Amino acid sequence: MFKEPTTYIEIRDDKPYIAMTGYKVAVMGAMFAEGRASLEWMLEHYPNLTPAQVYAAAAYYSDNIETFLQREIDANRLMLEVN
Repeated sequence: MFKEPTTYIEIRDDKPYIAMTGYKVAVMGAMFAEGRASLEWMLEHYPNLTPAQVYAAAAYYSDNIETFLQREIDANRLMLEVN
């Protein structure tokens, strides 16, 4: 029997998070999608996550990479202007 479909990503304060956690997709999704962490490492260091949540974060990050990168550029530009 199939499990009920689940939404693994939610938007809070205009930022994507892994649903029902405090983990930002910009961090968790990037770590996995960019190959900086394996699935095994992610699950060992974040035992409250499921494989599906990690894969969902990586997929969402990959689908929205341009937006994530632009936000990082904008944040860095703002920091330089303040300093």
